[in-house]
Amino acid sequence: ADAHQRTAAADAACGLAVLRALVAASKERAARSALAHDDLLASLAAAVVDASTTKGTADTLALSALDVLVELTDAGDQARSYVASRADLLAALVALAPSRRALVVLANVA
Repeated sequence: ADAHQRTAAADAACGLAVLRALVAASKERAARSALAHDDLLASLAAAVVDASTTKGTADTLALSALDVLVELTDAGDQARSYVASRADLLAALVALAPSRRALVVLANVA
């Protein structure tokens, strides 16, 4: 089961890398399309919060989620507002602050 979980996390991280590249290339248009999926921001937040609370460090999935959050918060107000409204996510970003990605998300929200 552990190997299966690692494979699933790697697959999810790969998918998030593709999403990050799409948002980075098209900014607002791609961000609007991505944010149309109701659970996207909640799923990204969950990966980051989980990494900070259970692992104490960002794993591959959390780093990929942070990459997408960097692009989404850079692209528009909807993602920035969501991040700013989540105390648990803000706390997780602070906990992961040694990661440049976490600092960029925090800077985008500020």
